[in-house]
Amino acid sequence: MVDEIDVVVEDIAIRLSRELKTTLPHEVAVVVPRVDVTKRFQDGKLVEVNVAYAGITVSHSPRFPPRRP
Repeated sequence: MVDEIDVVVEDIAIRLSRELKTTLPHEVAVVVPRVDVTKRFQDGKLVEVNVAYAGITVSHSPRFPPRRP
């Protein structure tokens, strides 16, 4: 089983790549709740870029069958 995720926002890149030798299914999730990108131009030229992340979560976890009460 191979899982690969690539997330790129502006100049930041996140890569998750895993190879597992198991038959147990896994869930992979990337959560980027908020990214603010501000670009400032002067005389028609880009002079500044600000990137603010509220948080990034990368999760790779096994998925087990539900338990019965």
